[in-house]
Amino acid sequence: MPTYNIQISAHAQNPGGDTFKSPAGYTYKFFCDAGDVLGWDLSVSIYQILNKGLLDEAEKLVAHTDTPGQQVVNYQLWDLADPAYVSGSMLVGSDKALVSLDGVTQDKPCTLFELLASTIVALGADGPGNRFNIYFNACRS
Repeated sequence: MPTYNIQISAHAQNPGGDTFKSPAGYTYKFFCDAGDVLGWDLSVSIYQILNKGLLDEAEKLVAHTDTPGQQVVNYQLWDLADPAYVSGSMLVGSDKALVSLDGVTQDKPCTLFELLASTIVALGADGPGNRFNIYFNACRS
């Protein structure tokens, strides 16, 4: 059963109360605490670490983890609007988007749940037994 390590890279905000239950096999790793803004310089560093596939280094920076069965905030996500960085989802160890958020705005955001569903389809990984580590490289405000 494969394990997929996925980076979510985007602007994000908490829509206020909208959550979903983390299914079996899904772990969400956040680089700041709930309600916090992830600083740009730290986010860029995390982005580079994850693009290089350095999971041990990334793990040192994780501030909070949600595990299967926990409620996860269904963050609203939108484009970073910076051509130097992918906005959307990508496999750890890659800088190529699985699902791009290019052109998605704060006024018409994508939800975390929608992005993950599209990412799983893009991977062809919707079968039982797959495991997912989601590295959320975004604000949690």
